[in-house]
Amino acid sequence: MQKTRDSDVHDLSIDRDELYDLASAVLSRGSCFTFVANGVSMLPFIHGGDRLTIAPCRGGDLRRGDVAFYIGEGGGLLAHRFVGYSRDGVTLLMRGDAVWRVPERVAPAQVLGRVLQVQREAGRWRALGRKSRVAALLWHGLYPYPLHLYQRVSRWRASRRGAMAGQGNMEMQAGADDSEQG
Repeated sequence: MQKTRDSDVHDLSIDRDELYDLASAVLSRGSCFTFVANGVSMLPFIHGGDRLTIAPCRGGDLRRGDVAFYIGEGGGLLAHRFVGYSRDGVTLLMRGDAVWRVPERVAPAQVLGRVLQVQREAGRWRALGRKSRVAALLWHGLYPYPLHLYQRVSRWRASRRGAMAGQGNMEMQAGADDSEQG
């Protein structure tokens, strides 16, 4: 994959059909494609607003746990986890990490690529390799426990942030009271 400078990257807002045309053209030439994900179906591994780099990949080349970039049932482009094959051994089964329903059935020809790496909030790029595949498969295999744990940890973190923000406001208020007495 070729490295680019930040000045080489430009944001572009396009509709669904244009995204499909652009992604297909770039990936069919063997190049990588980057876009900003939206939605919550891949939590906690991929968040809305994360930048995803997609590499060209055929449906038959996916490994269990890979995040595939494909044309979904409604014609939209999706990035969901490849969780296995259907009983026919050909049809791929895809599911979002936060979606606990029957996996979507996808023909291998619908797959345009797979997610290589994820960048959250202008931070460091994180490669999706073997460790992330294993973690995601464990996540799916232990359902529903990881989802409940994730929800509890998220609520606990939010309450801690709220408590810390409130404590900071009290300290600032106390500092203001001290300065008025002086």
